[in-house]
Amino acid sequence: MAVALLLSACGAADGTGDVSEEGALLFGMSEAEITELLPLASKPYTLEAWLDRHRGAFDCATYGTLCAHVGPEAAYSITEDSYRLGLEGATRDEINDFVDAAVEAASATWQAEGPEEHDDERASVEAFDQGGTSSERVKVKVWADIPGAGDPYIQVQCTFQTKTLGIWGGQQTADMHAGVNGHMHDSAGGPNYEDIGDNETVPFPSHSFQTEKVYLQPQSSNDDVHGFGHCQADRSSSGFHGWIETNVVGN
Repeated sequence: MAVALLLSACGAADGTGDVSEEGALLFGMSEAEITELLPLASKPYTLEAWLDRHRGAFDCATYGTLCAHVGPEAAYSITEDSYRLGLEGATRDEINDFVDAAVEAASATWQAEGPEEHDDERASVEAFDQGGTSSERVKVKVWADIPGAGDPYIQVQCTFQTKTLGIWGGQQTADMHAGVNGHMHDSAGGPNYEDIGDNETVPFPSHSFQTEKVYLQPQSSNDDVHGFGHCQADRSSSGFHGWIETNVVGN
């Protein structure tokens, strides 16, 4: 079910969530509004911990790799807009749908700007395998995003690239296989448990780009998100075969 994006009028213009009043809550929301959103939280929190999470400036560190995925300004905006949808009565699934679409759009813009523009802000969550050739490679990029509302998820992005005139890119196709899995880990020293996603790679014949995503269900606010991405590309015309895996940990 599509949910209309509610345009927000409050929040810091630079997307960092700065507040002018000590103890004020993020997004200009009241304690009652933040409390109302607790059932939609991406992790189980006590009310006190949930309110504390929203005091002070917007902190990218509490959202896994979301800021690295879309940039801090977009992360701030998407989080605020998802909260306002929750206050309008949106369900967890509807918030997930909204966040999916908003992150996809913001990520495309953020990634297109190039890593040189954000060297101090991007997380290192990518790897490459050239498969024995100097002009073809498979690239994997993994995110472990923890939105404020909705469900945490792990996403892998697989890309088959060729080098032309010394520049990696191109649109040629290969037989792609994308896979993602992950688990939760209790960072407070409690018992570990796992919630495994898709352990098998999923074939996508004749593609140059594929993504896969899996949602996780944390059992406490202490749980870290561990995400693993797998990418494989085969290209019979050139004999290329590349396989690569990397992982990222949210918090």
